[in-house]
Amino acid sequence: MEAILTAVCQYLEISKSEVISKCRGRNLVTARMYFYFFATKKNSLSDVGRFLNRQHATVINGLNRVNGYLQYDAQVMHDLEMINLRLEGYNELVIEKLNLLELCSQN
Repeated sequence: MEAILTAVCQYLEISKSEVISKCRGRNLVTARMYFYFFATKKNSLSDVGRFLNRQHATVINGLNRVNGYLQYDAQVMHDLEMINLRLEGYNELVIEKLNLLELCSQN
């Protein structure tokens, strides 16, 4: 989940500590919703909530909101696509590093 938080924060140009904080500024709420969107694909609602010090009901509410915005807000769709590209790039780097480590261990 750390990689997801990093990708969201880098894209929105905010700090991780701001996203985890209790502040409710619009940009921070948006960042949390984007984080929920990606993090819940491979983690439970309670795990995602715990990661940001939130309850699972807060995660559900954020997911419902971001899914609603996807129906009509092109900016949200664009933001999620750009964050997804960052995550794919991160995953490719991890795979590349693992392959290098494997090659080094064979020699």
